[in-house]
Amino acid sequence: FSYTKKGIISHDHFRFFTLRSLKKMLSQNGFSVEKATGVPPQYGNIFKNRAVVSFFLKTHYFLCKLRPSLFAYQLIVIARANPTLDYLLTNATEVSAQKQVNI
Repeated sequence: FSYTKKGIISHDHFRFFTLRSLKKMLSQNGFSVEKATGVPPQYGNIFKNRAVVSFFLKTHYFLCKLRPSLFAYQLIVIARANPTLDYLLTNATEVSAQKQVNI
């Protein structure tokens, strides 16, 4: 794999993750994965015929839905940051202070 501007991997991607390792890394760092979607390669850069591109994209999207860890070229993950203990304590203190002012 080469890190070129228009190669198999774009120049701003530096890490390789499997779906499992990506989910594990996110969960270990305080995120919960809500959705993970596999994305096929850009067949439009390989083939010029729209029918061929459409066929390959539809087939590959279907395969990505079945088994993204096997068929996905790239992964798109929607993750939500879990609140940290510091955030929860600060928020609870602020809410408590506001309630005391309102009393």
